[in-house]
Amino acid sequence: MRKFLLLLCGVMLMPVLALADNMALHKTMSSLNAFTQYRLMIPYEALGYGSIPASGMAGDESYTYAMWVKVTGAVSTSATASSQGGVLASFGTMDHENYNGNWVFCVQDNGKVTVSGHGDGQHGCGVGFSSIVCKNFPMNEWVYFAVVVDNANLKVSVYYNDELAGEATLSSAMYYPWQDGKFQAGCYGLTCDLDEVQMYNAALTAQQISVAQNSPRALSSLQALYTFDEHATGSSSAFDNVLANGNTTQAQYYQSAARWLDAGGGIINCTNTLKDAELIASDRVIAPVEVTVTVADVENGSLVLKNGEEEVASGA
Repeated sequence: MRKFLLLLCGVMLMPVLALADNMALHKTMSSLNAFTQYRLMIPYEALGYGSIPASGMAGDESYTYAMWVKVTGAVSTSATASSQGGVLASFGTMDHENYNGNWVFCVQDNGKVTVSGHGDGQHGCGVGFSSIVCKNFPMNEWVYFAVVVDNANLKVSVYYNDELAGEATLSSAMYYPWQDGKFQAGCYGLTCDLDEVQMYNAALTAQQISVAQNSPRALSSLQALYTFDEHATGSSSAFDNVLANGNTTQAQYYQSAARWLDAGGGIINCTNTLKDAELIASDRVIAPVEVTVTVADVENGSLVLKNGEEEVASGA
């Protein structure tokens, strides 16, 4: 959560300073041999495009899935039930924790990264891409992590903070994962803290990624923001979208248990049950956000807020 201080001096509204009051979702790694893990899941509807068609036809909607994350533990590829490491984030892997999704981003205990996409017709994943070569993921520190899927230009990009960490060309627009239409965060084989998960209905540019790190509300393409400062009313496992934009899609925390492994180390046929989500005081240092408003921005009695050159989105 960000609180803003607004100072009035003469005819000029002075800078708005962001004061941090922040919590984070703490996700632990359970016993690998039990194949029981915990993860956050967010339905596709959070992007504001509507529901995924039951037919699983390909679509050209682009999006950016981003979050602040601190990874403090991950499995290696030599661990039981692991062929790529721990799953930090993915799309379309609700039934299969570490493969058979549109894309799966995995981190090993040494920071080595594997990013893969799958063309499994059974799961509606489409042609997509085979892999992205990414820089090692920074461990034990807060990182702004973003996956940008640009279906219009057939490109998928990965960012750490405002640095491009890896990129790949799509052979065609990614299909909807008709069976598993959810985004995942902090999945199998990983201990991490999550903060400010962000969903955009656009492929953000490198410049917009820099803005989104500390001022996500400045971008009009932001459709959902999950801050983890508190649970949704009446729940210990769900979190509301904090934007006042009519998008009521919740993020929910699950315990996932796999029935078995396949020959390649895939954790498959998972069952998912809601699980109490642990919130902790975040040690992430939030950069001050400055929004300057002048009397020149007042029109018909309304104030227009700008963060630099970016107008703060309505309803944010």
